[in-house]
Amino acid sequence: MVLEYARNVLGLADADHAEENPSASVLMVVPLTCSVSETTNTFRLVPESRVAALYGKEEIEETYGTCNYGVNPAWAPLLEQNELRTVGVDTEGVSRIMELDSPADQGASSGGGRLRP
Repeated sequence: MVLEYARNVLGLADADHAEENPSASVLMVVPLTCSVSETTNTFRLVPESRVAALYGKEEIEETYGTCNYGVNPAWAPLLEQNELRTVGVDTEGVSRIMELDSPADQGASSGGGRLRP
């Protein structure tokens, strides 16, 4: 969802994923500073978010099989200035879950993984 939003809403046609195109001019999804693969992680959710409503709580634990990529922190402010907002952070405060702030567009992304309630 992050790449599609960057390309189609923000007009960043060159937005790409570091795993698939590490030499892209606009790396929107980059390697995490610490891998969350094969680990259980705690995430704090924004109380009014749809993700928090789906889970029915403001703190969750998720076990990831393979998740080594996330939103590039350098681009997060631009995403946040528009309709794609961070609604879940890890214990270090790093954005891990985003959702579109629009009732017509339901979705969540952690960069490349799948969010499961």
